[in-house]
Amino acid sequence: MIEAQPALFLDNVNGIALRSDTLASLLTERPARVRLLGQTRMVPLNSAAFVVVTGNGLTVTEDLARRFISCELDARCEDPELRSCPSGFLDQLEQRRGEFLAAL
Repeated sequence: MIEAQPALFLDNVNGIALRSDTLASLLTERPARVRLLGQTRMVPLNSAAFVVVTGNGLTVTEDLARRFISCELDARCEDPELRSCPSGFLDQLEQRRGEFLAAL
């Protein structure tokens, strides 16, 4: 967040209850002040980064619970990576890639 990147992506945060007063402050206060690691100096963070947290068994708790939008995906099968695509689906997807990206 100090580098002011457009997004913070926390991947594979599995089986924990996510809680962080610093992250909660960062998401709602402008500027949020944090201490640099290993120093006694405080720095202001004026971040408007998009924060994404993914994981299995992840629970967002405390003040973060009202600052996040939860999205759960269910593949409705045990091993979704083993599913096969209909014949020609991937070719059609590749051909229409520009159209799909424009729609996004």
